[in-house]
Amino acid sequence: MRIRVLDKRLLRTLSTNKLQFGAVTTVIFIGLLILTSLTNSSLNLASSLNEYYSSCNFADLFAEFDNVPVSSIQELADFPEVRDVQPRIVTDVRADVGRDVNPTLRLVSIVADQTMNQLHLQDGRLPDNPGERGIALLSKFVAANGLQVGDSIDLIIRGETFPLTITAVVDSPEFIYAIKDLKSMLPDDLNFGIGFVNMPLLQELLNLSGQANSATILLEPGASPEDTRDEIEKEFKGRGLKSIITRDDQVSHAFISQELEQLDNVSTAVPVMFLGIAALVIFMIIARMVEGDRTTIGILKAMGYGNGEILSHYVKLALLIGLIGSVAGIAAGFMLAGSMSRLYLMYFNLPLFETRVYYRFLFLGLFLTLLVCGGTGFAAARGVLAIVPAEAMRPPAPTAGRKNLMETWLPGLWQRLSFSWKLVLRSLFRGKRRFALAFAGVALTYGVILLSLYFFSFFDLIFVGQFDKMERYDYAISFERPVSPAVLPEIRSLARISTVEPFTEYPFQI
Repeated sequence: MRIRVLDKRLLRTLSTNKLQFGAVTTVIFIGLLILTSLTNSSLNLASSLNEYYSSCNFADLFAEFDNVPVSSIQELADFPEVRDVQPRIVTDVRADVGRDVNPTLRLVSIVADQTMNQLHLQDGRLPDNPGERGIALLSKFVAANGLQVGDSIDLIIRGETFPLTITAVVDSPEFIYAIKDLKSMLPDDLNFGIGFVNMPLLQELLNLSGQANSATILLEPGASPEDTRDEIEKEFKGRGLKSIITRDDQVSHAFISQELEQLDNVSTAVPVMFLGIAALVIFMIIARMVEGDRTTIGILKAMGYGNGEILSHYVKLALLIGLIGSVAGIAAGFMLAGSMSRLYLMYFNLPLFETRVYYRFLFLGLFLTLLVCGGTGFAAARGVLAIVPAEAMRPPAPTAGRKNLMETWLPGLWQRLSFSWKLVLRSLFRGKRRFALAFAGVALTYGVILLSLYFFSFFDLIFVGQFDKMERYDYAISFERPVSPAVLPEIRSLARISTVEPFTEYPFQI
């Protein structure tokens, strides 16, 4: 009966202060929404990525060579840490796909017995028969340019045109995030794509008979990619090796890894801020309620209610707020996670992407929220234990007044203050805990607002700095091989060009 009466009072309290408690519940709702949606999106992305890499046998090392004999590259298999080596050719060409602008295609050679970086077939069949004049294109490039299996495109190599037939639409674990180079911040599927051609045909088109300029390397289980990379660099120094990178430094994988890291950071930091704000507000509300209910608490104690029953009444209030906010936030978070996952698929070529519900994070988020709210409610309501029924029948005695720090250390300044300012400052000094909690709540709230505004200004700063200050050009022309500056007047005569600036770009290690 006692519990039923206090529970009725709990519901009346919620109804009477629904705006206050609704605001706190909303803060908890947003915190759990962010936690659930971002955590599930991150886990789905990471899980799908690992599954995709495993099913396609994604390489551990990527080596770039000058044009060297295939037999020289195959010597990489002699290293004990290396399980398999796949020599290949990688080159950029222009392609005529029926538009006014010829996009860039990065051609990658494939073989019939491809052992790593295997392609995920969306439509058609792979052109892996030796000499077959077909090409497989990345799915997003096909969709952006309105192409399909059976269409013909023309490759423009050294000024000559080579027609090829599209035989397949594919995805590749090496080009999940397909950008031309590190200067390209976002994929441009309309003007840059990946094409896969059988090795003998690409050697024929590029006049590289028996040669290759790249290799993918698969390591034995437990082998260190970094140590193996260093050994290969040492052994192949001066033998045509231009660079060798691990999977962690591969452009596509690096972009996805950074995105996963950012998701993890945001999904941890932002919900903590929201729960911190909610905890501070709950503490102040319940502490003030206990002060206001002092006489009622004294009457309840006089009627036989124990400290535990009364204390649990206020803790239940905090737990109920946390429960409502967390359940609603978790439910909305799971729904939002699906939309966020679809958003990622706009930029990442993940054909094996699966959306799963990770229930352990549901219970973890619920448990942490209830723990924070319950602990905050207990800390705020423990003043109940000190209330004596007889003393609660009369108003509390006023606290003894004394000079504050400003009166003691800055008496001259204190005398110049108006009476209203003195009242404000005395209230702050006498209610230090209340002031500290209010200060922390405002600081956290400001931090959340500043964080959201920071992202918008941050991206504006990046784009302005990148394209208005650093890359102040309208067009960038790349040549297959170094050319003489004598071509500059010819380029300037092609259109109304105000400035032509030559540059040389070459990768190197420090």
